Amino acid sequence: MRAAWVVVLGALGCVSTGQPPPAPLPRITVSESGGPVDLTVGQELAVQLESNVTTGYTWELVPPVPDVLTVTDPGTYHPSSGSEPRAGSGGTTSFLVRAARTGKGTVELVYHRSCETDVPPARTVRIKVTVR
Repeated sequence: MRAAWVVVLGALGCVSTGQPPPAPLPRITVSESGGPVDLTVGQELAVQLESNVTTGYTWELVPPVPDVLTVTDPGTYHPSSGSEPRAGSGGTTSFLVRAARTGKGTVELVYHRSCETDVPPARTVRIKVTVR
């Protein structure tokens, strides 16, 4: 019986590399200004934009998203008060993309009413991304 435990414990010891997993790359956050951003493969870019869904306006990623990026959050609205949105109350919409491979591209987000197809967006944010 004791020999069996030695074998099991020895096998478990072989599974561990003894080194902690690598630390995640820092997340870069961009606000309304947009602009150029440099990322490393695997790094995340978080975009947080002021919004107010109670007015009918929403932020949306404009396709196509550059193939150097993978969208992990296509847009989540967060009310300011932490409760259900009320008429006139604002909040933020967040987006999250991960650098998938080296290259360049531009992420474009528009703030618009989706039912108004012939009206230009109220706001546009463009982020030029370089992945190294």
